[in-house]
Amino acid sequence: MRARHAGYTAVTTPAVVFDVGGVLLEWRPGEILARSFPDPQRREAVRSALLAHEDWQAYDRGELEQAVLRERACARSGLAPPELDAFLEALWESLAVKAPTVALLHALRARGVRLYCLSNMPAPVYARLRALHRFWDAFDGVVVSGEVGLAKPDPRIYALLLDRYRLAAGEVMFFDDMPLNVEAARRLGIDARLFRDAAECERSIASRLGGPP
Repeated sequence: MRARHAGYTAVTTPAVVFDVGGVLLEWRPGEILARSFPDPQRREAVRSALLAHEDWQAYDRGELEQAVLRERACARSGLAPPELDAFLEALWESLAVKAPTVALLHALRARGVRLYCLSNMPAPVYARLRALHRFWDAFDGVVVSGEVGLAKPDPRIYALLLDRYRLAAGEVMFFDDMPLNVEAARRLGIDARLFRDAAECERSIASRLGGPP
């Protein structure tokens, strides 16, 4: 069965879109922050100066280079540059594969499900992770914030994904671990679900596919 959308023909079998951090890869910045800065006051200074600052979102969107991010965060927090560099390196090193989700990804690929990635990630981090992991080859398309200058939950990045890969919002299932990103996708008519674990994700997909992946 096929449906018409924006002047082209689209199959109605859902496409599945995955976030990366917290879904396919571990993302526990709070844990790395606590490990790197045992003192609570210092830890909060780094969190507010770096991870909770608008500069971090600008870095995600590719508007700020890491050297500038580093300089500004050090000025705000009082950290020495080597300390911040060590924290960032520990953060990227902590992005380990979530094996159950990656196994699900490959099972869906084997079934012929269309798969896409939509992630907030600086371009240099994406290049690093792309070289490390083979699961990227399972995707039919990838949209990364640092390459397109937009980041979730900005509705324009979801629209870009739909337009670039000729997808209708109603035929897309999207899994993200951040409620704000899920809500933004839902407002565009995407079947967005909050990711908790691979088992629940698999059940959600199976309910639309009509059988196990």
